[in-house]
Amino acid sequence: MTTNDQKRGKLMLIDDTVYFGANLQEQLINLGFEVLFIPAPIGLEQAIDSFRPDLIYLDIDLGQFGNGIDICKKLTATRPEIPIILISASSESDIREAGIRSGAKSFIGKPLTASLLEACASPYLPASKGK
Repeated sequence: MTTNDQKRGKLMLIDDTVYFGANLQEQLINLGFEVLFIPAPIGLEQAIDSFRPDLIYLDIDLGQFGNGIDICKKLTATRPEIPIILISASSESDIREAGIRSGAKSFIGKPLTASLLEACASPYLPASKGK
């Protein structure tokens, strides 16, 4: 088991598809990340305060829990220091544009792999920022 000092960074993954999120969480942990998977944005501010992520992956379509673009707008207004990357199965350019305009650093489409998330996270993690 690795210690927190050896972790590559702290990632928060917010997606309402539980099996998908839990699977990615396990894969990212195996790559050396500390990961908090949240299937619903309920209590999100408290989770962020407690976990203090280096990066948030946020699904755009959270089903009954709302719209990730709206959540991104709120988070970038209150937590500008935490980069957010939006994820979605949609490939519509207007949705991607709205996501970037909401304050997201990037947008990646599903299906996702842990290695893709790792590559997208790299520029925003503390180890990379010092280089």
